[in-house]
Amino acid sequence: IGTLKRCLTPPTLLETRFNANWPNRLAVDTLLTIAMRLILNVEYVFSMTGRGLTLAPAVPDNLGFAIRPKDRIQLRTPNGRLLDTHIASFSLGKPIGGGPTALAIELPSDIRRDDVPIGTEVWFLPSNE
Repeated sequence: IGTLKRCLTPPTLLETRFNANWPNRLAVDTLLTIAMRLILNVEYVFSMTGRGLTLAPAVPDNLGFAIRPKDRIQLRTPNGRLLDTHIASFSLGKPIGGGPTALAIELPSDIRRDDVPIGTEVWFLPSNE
């Protein structure tokens, strides 16, 4: 699958892709639009022994759509690097200053701290099904 065009509609990135198996023609029915949705902007990254990186801030309560472990995400760094990965799991935590328990995204163990600098955007990638 190759990328045909992109247009930004905050907080949704619409990406139209075409099927690379059609090299000489592009049929309308081979197009699919993937609605990527912004989950959060990374402000802090930390790790716990035996687990991958955990991203802060927590997932907003008013996200407007459900996310689950194994959902595909894309990390978009401030320098323009794109890294497709998935949600490994979630951590529940209580903020130091008080407030309700929060849900934080944990990344797979192969993602390094250098892969997720402060300011990285975390985008939800819907499945291709």
